[in-house]
Amino acid sequence: MQLEEDRLIESEKYQEIVGQKLELSDKVVNGDLLRFHNPENFTPVDRSQYNYNGSEDDAFLEEEQSEQ
Repeated sequence: MQLEEDRLIESEKYQEIVGQKLELSDKVVNGDLLRFHNPENFTPVDRSQYNYNGSEDDAFLEEEQSEQ
């Protein structure tokens, strides 16, 4: 279905706005939300000690399981 030229321009504006909102939403959802939470006696975690990308974690888990 062909859109009229003015409707096409309007839809492109909305598409850009939606893209920006989704990008911001992703940053909030995937960001470090614990930075806002500071309970008493909380020991911060060294994030460099953790990697959730796959192969290194799999090898670590296999090693941990074999030691048990």
